[in-house]
Amino acid sequence: MEEVSQERERLAREVVDLAKSLVLADNHFLSTAVGRLKLEPSHLETEFATDGYFLLFDIERVLAHFKQAHAAPKFNLLHSVIHCLFLHPYVNASVDQALWNLACDIAAECTALELCGQRPGEAGLQRAL
Repeated sequence: MEEVSQERERLAREVVDLAKSLVLADNHFLSTAVGRLKLEPSHLETEFATDGYFLLFDIERVLAHFKQAHAAPKFNLLHSVIHCLFLHPYVNASVDQALWNLACDIAAECTALELCGQRPGEAGLQRAL
């Protein structure tokens, strides 16, 4: 059973690495930001999360996305990286966290949309004409 778990983690890391490569192929200027985040498997309610130091990824969600979309989750990875660029994890405690989280999420989603295009297979936000 442990071997299966290790193999699934290895495969998920390959998918994440592919997503990173695809993001960087079109957005070279993000190489430092993407490269600074250390990959760490975790149990999450979404594919990716970040604390500004680690890029956390949920093994099962990453693999499920890849299986369903037949593509690496580059949009979701980019969304998490953008949170760091907009200093989301680094704000002090005096800021209204609920509003800050919402504002950062909207900004990250809009920026990812501009850099990466529409989320595959999802409605998401759409680029304004």
